[in-house]
Amino acid sequence: MGKGIKELVTELRISKGNNTLIFIVTDERTKKELYEKLIKELNILKIKAIHLSEKNKNLPAILDSIWKDTPENTVFFVDGIENAFPEILGYLNLHREIFYEVKRPVVIWCRDYWLNEIAKKAPDFWDFRSNVYEFKTEKIAQILSEPMPIYISTTFKDFEE
Repeated sequence: MGKGIKELVTELRISKGNNTLIFIVTDERTKKELYEKLIKELNILKIKAIHLSEKNKNLPAILDSIWKDTPENTVFFVDGIENAFPEILGYLNLHREIFYEVKRPVVIWCRDYWLNEIAKKAPDFWDFRSNVYEFKTEKIAQILSEPMPIYISTTFKDFEE
């Protein structure tokens, strides 16, 4: 992790017409900003958004049904993976070969928790990934990196009083 936007853009451009599975870990606010920035940076590539929902949980089947009808310069951006849990874990693990057949980059946007769940509960699919990029709001990262003060009371009060 710790890779930047330039590396992500380069990887997506190089992956044109190839099967590549990338995870982007981010919070909601950063996701919107990053999504817009990537669309500008990837102007020569066609972004095809796939939103998973309670009714559309089977990502491998969705990709299998649409990828052949897309130009070679298409990148699939997948979000809403949290809406497809827990069923998606079985779909991903049992039908991981579809991701090998899809000759387009697939970018799955998610939060840390969902990424960890996929890694633990769909390990065969997880092994197929190409890369994981982590982007989080700078303020949150700064707050988390600073030491937190601990306040301890030096007065004793007997509760029986």
